[in-house]
Amino acid sequence: MDKAEAALVDNNGAALGRLFDESHASLQEFGASTHALDVVVDAARLGGALGSRLTGAGFGGWAVAACTPDLVANVVEAMSVAGGGPAFPVVASAGVS
Repeated sequence: MDKAEAALVDNNGAALGRLFDESHASLQEFGASTHALDVVVDAARLGGALGSRLTGAGFGGWAVAACTPDLVANVVEAMSVAGGGPAFPVVASAGVS
């Protein structure tokens, strides 16, 4: 079991958030992020996300954030405003508990 899976199985949002943040920092070190993505990732955190990171191939693209259900609207709004474009919630399937 990898660390992210363990955090999900253990219902440990704080650990999952730290993993998202560490992953984004690593991607920044490799130059895989962009200023625009960094702004959106930071906005997600300021909106209450447990952690956030770029996703996809890097060098532009999307950001994903982990947050508690009560802060979804705040995080989505923060990311939308920061990115100047769409942001939307995604809910895990019933297979993840």
